[in-house]
Amino acid sequence: MNTNSPKGFTLIETVVAVALIVGAVVGPLALVSQALFSAKSSKNKIVAAHLAQEGIEIVRHFRDSNILRDSTSSPVFWRGTLPDDGSIDQGCVKQAGGAPETGGIMLFELAAGYEVDVIDCRLTAYTGDPLSFDQSGGANNNLLLRPIHCSGTPCDPSMFRRKVTITDFLPGGFEDDPVSGEIIPNEQRLLVISQVFWVEKGVTRNISVQETLYNWR
Repeated sequence: MNTNSPKGFTLIETVVAVALIVGAVVGPLALVSQALFSAKSSKNKIVAAHLAQEGIEIVRHFRDSNILRDSTSSPVFWRGTLPDDGSIDQGCVKQAGGAPETGGIMLFELAAGYEVDVIDCRLTAYTGDPLSFDQSGGANNNLLLRPIHCSGTPCDPSMFRRKVTITDFLPGGFEDDPVSGEIIPNEQRLLVISQVFWVEKGVTRNISVQETLYNWR
C-alpha cells in the first residue's frame, strides 16, 4: 500500500520563499528611492549654482551702474560711497524718482558678508535668513527673494541661503595681465565671492562662485 501523501511546504522552504519575494521587491524599491534622492539632490545643486552666480551678477550690475553714472558734473566712485555717518546702509536709499542716492551703490568690505536679491539696489548685512519663493502671481512671481521683498501669499521660505562677500586686494599691489600686459593696481579691482547654503538630509551643503571685478573705465 502506498502511504505517500502530498506534503505542504516545510517551514524552511516557506522562509526561503518569503526571503526571495522580499528581496525581489525591496531591491528595486531601494534603487527607485536612491534614484529619486539623487534627482532631487541634483536639482538642488543646479538651483544653488544659479543662485550663487546670480549673486555675482547683481554685484557686477552695481559696479556697472556706478561707472555708467559717473560724470564730470556728478562724480560717482566706481565702488560707490559710504553714507555720511560711515555706517553700512540698511536698505534701498533712493532719491525722488526712484534713482539710487548720489553716492552710488556701495561696494565695500564687510566681515560678516552681505545678502542681496534681484530687487535690491543696495547690499545689506547678511542675516542668515533663507531666500523665499514668491508664488504670489505678481511681478516677482517664481523668483527667490529676501523675505523683505517676498511678502505675498503664498511666499514660502526656501532651503537656500545666500551670502556675498567682498574682499579688497592689498593696497599698493597690482595684477599683471598676461594677455594685454596691462598693470592693474589692486585699488582698481575687488574679489567677490557668492556662497549658497542649504541642508540636505541633515547635512549642510554649499556652492561657492568667485570672480574678480575691475574698474573698467
